[in-house]
Parts: sequence; structure tokens; C-alpha cells
Amino acid sequence: SHHSEALRKAREAEEAAKREAAEEAAHKLEEAARRADEATRRFDEKVKKMAEDSAQQVEEERRAREAEDATKKEAAEENARRLQESTRKAHEASREFEKTAKQVA
Repeated sequence: SHHSEALRKAREAEEAAKREAAEEAAHKLEEAARRADEATRRFDEKVKKMAEDSAQQVEEERRAREAEDATKKEAAEENARRLQESTRKAHEASREFEKTAKQVA
């Protein structure tokens, strides 16, 4: 009958609408998942870069400390050499003085 034909068409239209809505929802879900993956990837890259920068900074600080330590060590060695030298000169001067004193006496 005419009534059942109209009912069948209405049901088909409803099914098609539901299918379209489901496909649209699936599409939106895929898009959201893709964006989430992209955001996660960007975040991971940022974290990795921060870790690399931090490691680089630690390395630079370590090098600076080593250079500073080396400079201090060199300065200490230089001071020790100067001290030895002035001590040696003082001994020499003292010996010279004693020699001269003996000659005068």
C-alpha cells in the first residue's frame, strides 16, 4: 500500500541520516586523534629539546669549572715556582752575606 511505501522510504532516509552522522562522527574522531598525535609529537620534541639544552648547559658548566680549576692549578703552580725562586734567591743572598761577613771579619 501507499502508506507502507512512505514508511519504508522514511526508514531508509533515517538509516541514511544515521549512517552519515556515524561517518561524520568517525571522521571527526579521526581528525581529533590526528591532532592529538601531532600535539603529543610536538610536546615530545619540546621535551627532548629541553633535555638536550639542559644537558648542553650542564656540559658547558662542567667545562667552565674544569677550565677554572685548571687556571687555579696553574696559578698555584706559578706561585709555588715563584716562592721556590725567591726562597732560592734569599738563600743565595744569605750565603753571599755570610761570605762577605767572613771576609770583612
